[in-house]
Amino acid sequence: MTKIYKVIKQLEKIGYKFSLNGNKIKYKFMSNHDPDLEKAKKLLQKIKNNKSAAIKELKNRNIDCNKKMRAVNNLLKDASFDWFVVDSKLLNENILIIKNENVKIPNKYKKLESYTVHELKMLLQDADLDKQDLKELHNLRKMFDGTLILADMEAIKK
Repeated sequence: MTKIYKVIKQLEKIGYKFSLNGNKIKYKFMSNHDPDLEKAKKLLQKIKNNKSAAIKELKNRNIDCNKKMRAVNNLLKDASFDWFVVDSKLLNENILIIKNENVKIPNKYKKLESYTVHELKMLLQDADLDKQDLKELHNLRKMFDGTLILADMEAIKK
């Protein structure tokens, strides 16, 4: 884990979202609480001072997410292959990944928690989620038997 990665993660925990537009770093404060402005200024200055490393880190993150989604999409491309089971070490259970909510699931797998490709994409693209956040979202989703719609994680944690 690089130093600039840690700075980016700290800013994301405060409520900032990052994106790239070519070689320009875009950031926006997206939380509903007031940030520690002094801390944010210092961290943002570190990003500016290490712009090339920050760009590289953000590009790598996008590449990782795109690779994961390509892998999922490739598994589901075949029309006869609408779902698959993942033995999740993070969640300590098997989960089902499905193309969409209309997929017919064999009876023996219906009790597994299932995620659509769309839900998975949202999870993979939200850089603010860490392993604990994923576990909490998974447990909440199970408890309410719901569909995943991501919001501001800081607001959820309050």
